[in-house]
Amino acid sequence: MARFSFFIQHDPATGNIHLAEDNLRPPIRRVTVGNCELLLLGHPIVNGVRDDMSVRNAFIRTPDLADFAKSLDGGFLILLHNSAAHTLNVFTDRFGSYAFYYVNEGSGRMRGSLSLIEAASENAGPIDEAAIFEFLYLRRLLGEKTFFQKFFGQHQLEAP
Repeated sequence: MARFSFFIQHDPATGNIHLAEDNLRPPIRRVTVGNCELLLLGHPIVNGVRDDMSVRNAFIRTPDLADFAKSLDGGFLILLHNSAAHTLNVFTDRFGSYAFYYVNEGSGRMRGSLSLIEAASENAGPIDEAAIFEFLYLRRLLGEKTFFQKFFGQHQLEAP
């Protein structure tokens, strides 16, 4: 089985992102709209159409990000980087087909990955004992919890 990796780091002070990917299938696709860059992973579907231009057009037509996210179907992870506003928004499909883990590094900086181990790096921090108990009892974690106290799973994140 081929190993893949995907890692992103965002600094709201500068508005810059650092993106690294290796062996992703399908690879990340970039779509630019003004100051915004949509980084697409997977297959978002808009009105039954599965192509990047449909996602771009839905983004342009829908100024509210929550409505934009609700308009999408399929299995996907979308990172919306706005360099002018210094924000990074993360969207996944309703089922979290591409689990995304992120940590707040302080001062609004965030680091995220498709791998909890990659996102955690060397300073994973304290173990969340309640999450371990929940996993052993329910055989799953509910919501955005992970086994580490300061790490979170998928859903929308806006860096302050």
